[in-house]
Amino acid sequence: MCREFDPQLVLLDIMLIFYIGYYIVIVRIYDKIVKL
Repeated sequence: MCREFDPQLVLLDIMLIFYIGYYIVIVRIYDKIVKL
């Protein structure tokens, strides 16, 4: 039985990737501000 393509799950995965990337950028900027 083939699992139906679920667009909501794909959207969740994309959002998760964006949140992780955004978090990494914020941490790097914060690290630069603290070192100054």
